[in-house]
Amino acid sequence: MTRKAVLKWGLSALILVGLVFTAVRYLNGEALTQAFATFDFVYAPWIVALGLVYPVVKGLRLATLLKPVSDVAPQAVLLAHLAGTAVALLPGGFAARAGLLSVAGVPLSSATPPVLLASVFDQALLLLGVMIATLWYEQARLPALLIGAGVLVSAALLAIPVLRRQLVRQAQKLAAHFKIRDEWRASVTHSRSLLNAPVLVTATALTVLSFAIKVLALHLCLLGVGWSLPLGPLVLAFVLPTLLARLSPVPGGFGVAEASAVGFLVVNSALPPEEALAASTLFRLATVLLPALLGTLVYFTLWRARVSTSGEKESQTGRRG
Repeated sequence: MTRKAVLKWGLSALILVGLVFTAVRYLNGEALTQAFATFDFVYAPWIVALGLVYPVVKGLRLATLLKPVSDVAPQAVLLAHLAGTAVALLPGGFAARAGLLSVAGVPLSSATPPVLLASVFDQALLLLGVMIATLWYEQARLPALLIGAGVLVSAALLAIPVLRRQLVRQAQKLAAHFKIRDEWRASVTHSRSLLNAPVLVTATALTVLSFAIKVLALHLCLLGVGWSLPLGPLVLAFVLPTLLARLSPVPGGFGVAEASAVGFLVVNSALPPEEALAASTLFRLATVLLPALLGTLVYFTLWRARVSTSGEKESQTGRRG
């Protein structure tokens, strides 16, 4: 079996595992029954639409970040991003997404910096969201202060030349150990290409839009169970559980996000635990399971068709040569 075939079937298996893992976590009979029993379905079409638009916006951001370092068409990058939505929820999802981009024609050295930078954008905006929300919400100021202090300490440590050089040396040793020293050097070069204003501004705008979509989806889920929150608590009800889920070692933050969201809603509002659980469950269904379903559908239809067509063209070119 060729390397390309192994990659193809390996990615297919991982995507199915990611989808099943997500479905098992969220298709909980009791929680779903409770959520649907109290939900006003007039909001459902809008929530579903937001859940489908969200991964598209994230895919457009990745295409924007890849543009300075790759000639691959944005449509191919978008398909690769969507196709990897389910597998991205598993440990090692980063490598699988890089594998999909590799199949699309983006070398690992070109794909790594944009994918990492996309994650940095997400983390930075989550932290900024916590800081902004504290303007309306006094109880969040202590957690925000602690998080901000942690970021400042990390930045201060990286600002020390000796520590920074040591970090670079360790990265070079790892690259040499895994025999990817050339790819490492190419990645560093490509990283510098991303530091231009149009790319960063566009990526920032798309990151803000993607988070706004999720906050709006949470707002509609709360309205669906008969509740609403002011802007500050609403932003924090999304930002804090998402941040905790990303920092946890649990794949996809499963359980962490839901528990922290329910706890936050119950403690910091008059929302009863049942309605909080219902809103949180529906929100995660719309913004995690639904994009995973969309990504799996894209992978086994549009993505596989594109890969097959590309393979046939390469074979024809090879025979002509």
